[in-house]
Amino acid sequence: MSLRRWTREARLTFAMRNPLGGFGRVPTAPAQTLRDPWPGNPAVGERLVRNQAFFEGVAHPLHHGQWDSPNWPQPYREWLQGFGWLRDLRELGAESARVKARSLVATWISIPASERPVSDPAITGARLAAWLSYYDFFAATADDHFRQTLMAALIMEGRSIIALMPEGAEGWRALTALKGLLSVAVAIPDQPDFLSRFLKLIDETINNQFLPDGSHKTRNPENQFQAVREMAEITSILQIAHLPLPSSLMSVCNRATLVLRAMRHNDGGLMIFNGSMAREAPWVAHIISRASRSNVIAASIADSGYMRLASGRTLLLADAGSVAPTGFDSTAHAGMLSFEFSSGKQRIIVNCGSSTQRGWAEALRQAAAHSVLEFKDLSPIDIN
Repeated sequence: MSLRRWTREARLTFAMRNPLGGFGRVPTAPAQTLRDPWPGNPAVGERLVRNQAFFEGVAHPLHHGQWDSPNWPQPYREWLQGFGWLRDLRELGAESARVKARSLVATWISIPASERPVSDPAITGARLAAWLSYYDFFAATADDHFRQTLMAALIMEGRSIIALMPEGAEGWRALTALKGLLSVAVAIPDQPDFLSRFLKLIDETINNQFLPDGSHKTRNPENQFQAVREMAEITSILQIAHLPLPSSLMSVCNRATLVLRAMRHNDGGLMIFNGSMAREAPWVAHIISRASRSNVIAASIADSGYMRLASGRTLLLADAGSVAPTGFDSTAHAGMLSFEFSSGKQRIIVNCGSSTQRGWAEALRQAAAHSVLEFKDLSPIDIN
């Protein structure tokens, strides 16, 4: 085992000391809960009540106490362990949904600290924010033991983020990790290490991700979308807690939102370049409205290498970047000089997009999956 890995695991082990064992005072409830600003899907909540997880069009059986499997795709693992589906149970609103939410959280926090999968601070951050956003739904009326154990889990897992960041997560996922850290800081203000660590990391995390015009360095519209979403949530948490907003957060979020608007077709969905997907238009619009009250579209997104040309109902979006973003995004697509063309809300020429399935993911990165002139045995970038 390398020294770096040993040091990382030692920090994580130290962080996961159970505060119920006498290492500090554990509050009986959060000083402040959060409000998740995103809508849930009651149909997904109904499936969860029936022990079936429905993710990206695929149904997975939900087995009691099973939180990982080598057969699971990574995106599904992140979704399940991130607990964002609590919003779907809350949207369902039935008592059976409340019981299921509490039961699932209980199985997680009953896992011994040394065995709990907390090695990815981004997943942990998503989970902590979800617990605190839906605390009133599933935990407020629970018994004292459940609530005390949940608060201890918040402390332990919040400390795990401190132990693993900033090296533990990159790109927009680093923002998810810091969102979880901030959530715990707001919920347990008498432990100032959470807030001080968040404030120490937030500016550098944001500034390292964005180009001067507000474009994400990966040039992936999906990453732009996710980063804006996370910054909008972080801003909301700070406002709820009446904490000062870091100037870099406000500045970058505003610029990034202008760029996100420019990355949409007239149907409201995202353009499809460099691993992105179209996304549902109402979902994109909701994210944008939460991030900024302005309706302005970025006049130029030249730093990212994209061009947006509009005339009447006609729209042309093109990838004119001259340098492949392999230094920032290991899944960059060979789509340089590709374009998408739409008229009104009708997409006429598009790229193929991306996939979470390994075989398809690699195939869709090739030049042939893009609306671009292709030469035999030649590719705009080398894909390993």
